[in-house]
Amino acid sequence: MKKRIFALLLAVALIFTLGAVGCSKKKTDGLVISVESVKAKAGKMVDVPVEISGNPGIMALLIGFEFDVEQLQYAGFEKGKVFSDYEIAENDGELKLMCLENEDVKGDGELVTLKFKVVGKDNAKTDIKVVIEDNSICNYDEELIKATGENGTVKIKK
Repeated sequence: MKKRIFALLLAVALIFTLGAVGCSKKKTDGLVISVESVKAKAGKMVDVPVEISGNPGIMALLIGFEFDVEQLQYAGFEKGKVFSDYEIAENDGELKLMCLENEDVKGDGELVTLKFKVVGKDNAKTDIKVVIEDNSICNYDEELIKATGENGTVKIKK
């Protein structure tokens, strides 16, 4: 419980930091955050990789993921190899991923792996949606980095 409260406070702090820093200089890039589609068995754990590509250099990132709590139960995350500092806050089918660095971090690859317990029924399919709000990704020079999200699915099989 303390960890969740800390993560939520950290996410709120990042929101205010991004606003105070003024990530208002618009910069359009080919940044893509994509959730991999996977198959899983009902009642089992599943790892869902999230990849980042076209990374021009990011200092602060706050993105969300939405999922159906009747199909998936959030069980944690594993840090990726792109950033060094991660926090995730979870609230009823929504996750907020926050990364905050001291300088721009470049590179593509695994951003994070989301871990879920599959609580849905066999032969169901559920989406994990990427939510990227305005002013949520910024570089060291206070430039807003626009990103595209690619949703993934979890197909529940027998």
